[in-house]
Amino acid sequence: DGAMLEHERYYAIGSGDDTANGAMHVLFELLPKDEQDPALMVEHALRAARKHSVTCGGKLTIHTI
Repeated sequence: DGAMLEHERYYAIGSGDDTANGAMHVLFELLPKDEQDPALMVEHALRAARKHSVTCGGKLTIHTI
């Protein structure tokens, strides 16, 4: 749709992105900073998107750099 969005901490794109972005928002807001494991947070967000979006599915693969 041509929208430009700016995010400082995280941003999901593609199928299930609204659900994943919502999950990441909740995790960042509720977890204390010392408990924020980025890879685990991404996994939870992807699992939420896979569960709540009919266009998501398959095996999750997370690469950390």
